[in-house]
Amino acid sequence: MRLFILPILVCSCFALAPHAQDVPAPPAGFKFDFGTGEAVPGWTKVAPDTSYSDERGYGFEPGSVPSGIDRGGDPLTGDFITGATPFSFSVKVSEGNWLVRITLGDALGESLTTIKSETRRLMLQRLATKAGEFKVATFVCNVHNSRMTPPLPANAPGGSEVRLTNLDPNRLNWDDKLTIEFLNDRPCICAIEIVKADNLPTVFLAGDSTVTDQPREPGASWGQMLPAFFKPDIAVANYAASGQTLKSFITDLRLDKLLSQMKPGDWLLLQFGHNDEKRNWPQT
Repeated sequence: MRLFILPILVCSCFALAPHAQDVPAPPAGFKFDFGTGEAVPGWTKVAPDTSYSDERGYGFEPGSVPSGIDRGGDPLTGDFITGATPFSFSVKVSEGNWLVRITLGDALGESLTTIKSETRRLMLQRLATKAGEFKVATFVCNVHNSRMTPPLPANAPGGSEVRLTNLDPNRLNWDDKLTIEFLNDRPCICAIEIVKADNLPTVFLAGDSTVTDQPREPGASWGQMLPAFFKPDIAVANYAASGQTLKSFITDLRLDKLLSQMKPGDWLLLQFGHNDEKRNWPQT
């Protein structure tokens, strides 16, 4: 197995540290107030039964069964959404990096929250609050779709869309939504703010099953865990997929799509070799 690290033009410094809780509030963008109580003026109210639709542009994904609790008092933190099983919330957004701020806590009880995005990409693990304590979790999520944007790169293999396979589970990494999953003993979600953050340096990942966002517990890859180790001023864009070789990554247009999203100051990490060495796969 071989790991190659390629800086693109300007090399930005990585900031390895736990997620900062004192990041300044982002400017106006998407603002969602969760729960069954009164909505905060200027915020979009999200009740437990708000299911996602393209027309609405936000809501809970199928299979999510959250419940709402209203403690009264402050309209933003007095009510919240929780769930005994994992639940996912999606917002229809454009491609790029998005800064996400999530207010967590319960006025009368403890909470324990782990947050993942897209296909189980770890963002924050086991954030606990005491009764009456509220915290803000801040992270950056990269969203990309499978469409190639003209003009296509010179000498591209051909095609207008990344060739996805059944090894791209649920295709959550390739749609037009930012999907956030909440899990652990008792996640208590009061509010979510989302704002575009395309100026941030991005670490792009290319590789196979050892890098891709694995869809099922307890499977995971190093690429899937990487976002949890950065402050919210670095984005991770995972383009890897199970079964990929260096050749198929190119012919499936994954590399062309990845390069079309890069800018000066970004990084590209490539890991191939695991599938390339298989003698029974001569076509790859």
